Amino acid sequence: MQYGLNPIPGYLGEKTNQFYIISPSNEHILLEKLFTFSYSSTNKKYIVYTSNEYYEDGELKIYASIYKQNGHELILYPILSEDEWAMVQYYLDEYNEMLKDVN
Repeated sequence: MQYGLNPIPGYLGEKTNQFYIISPSNEHILLEKLFTFSYSSTNKKYIVYTSNEYYEDGELKIYASIYKQNGHELILYPILSEDEWAMVQYYLDEYNEMLKDVN
C-alpha cells in the first residue's frame, strides 16, 4: 500500500483501533492500528497498521507511516530514512515479543 511520496489523508473510525485512508482514486480503505509511538530524536509520531490482508505465504501485511493527527483527521507520510525504518522494525519486534508473552 504505497502511494508515493505524497501525504495520505485519512480519518479515525468509530473504534479507536481503526482508521480510514483515502486512496488516490477516492476509495476509503479501512485499516487497523496495531500501535503508535513517538521518537524524541526525530520529533515525529509513527503508526504501525495492517489492512488485515495476507501475503501468499500467510503472513499478515503490516505497514508503517509517520502521522499527524488533528482531532479525527489523520495524515500519513512515508518513512524515507533507513534509520527510521530500523527503529520501526525494532518496535515491531518488541510488539511481536509482547504478543508471544501474552499468548
